[in-house]
Amino acid sequence: MEKRINWISVIVFYAISLLIAWSALQYFGNNIWAGLKGLGPMVGALVVLSLWRRKSRQFSIWGSRPGLSLLGLLIPLSLAYVIGIRQTDFFDDIHINGIAMAALGLTYAFAEEYGWRGYLQEELMPLGLKASAIIIGVLWYFWHFSWMRSGTNLSNELSFLALCLFGSWGMAVTAVKTQSIILPACLHFVFNLLSVLQLKSIEVAIPVASIVAWVYLVQYWEKESPEGVPS
Repeated sequence: MEKRINWISVIVFYAISLLIAWSALQYFGNNIWAGLKGLGPMVGALVVLSLWRRKSRQFSIWGSRPGLSLLGLLIPLSLAYVIGIRQTDFFDDIHINGIAMAALGLTYAFAEEYGWRGYLQEELMPLGLKASAIIIGVLWYFWHFSWMRSGTNLSNELSFLALCLFGSWGMAVTAVKTQSIILPACLHFVFNLLSVLQLKSIEVAIPVASIVAWVYLVQYWEKESPEGVPS
């Protein structure tokens, strides 16, 4: 029997995600602690998954090949340590600063992806990969509340919406191919790294080399898509 979408759980999930994001942004403003908004999708997913238990789940944290997921996670951490990050000054040593920023960024991205991919994409998959990615991209855009910031304009918002749709598609395809939450979180991390930090010179090698390595890595993943995944 074809799986039905539990729209009530989707609404509850998104409402929790919005509430936590809004609260973090209102309370912390532009402070680094505003990043706690990333807990919204994770908390929302944990709540709905506890209320509406699934007999089986397509996506898991490490996916169909945990060893490759771990390798994919170690790539940006290693690059950030070797190259270092100079755009923040949490630590004087650029290499320690680099791995600390990468670890923090990956943790944040994983919290988001646990909700967007670990719960919502799987819930919406009966609509098909394209439709589910588009819906999540639009919801992801509104979740950022960028449209409420002072100084924004229609051109900026349309560009950001397009970026959210593109990112959502890339992470959705990666999740389906790997059944992993870690790999989409790694892509999400690069998405945030490029948009938040103004990387210069050699630092740009961190996201660029990571993406190239991940593309090469996914080529060695299991070629068959999970059964029942609509295209």
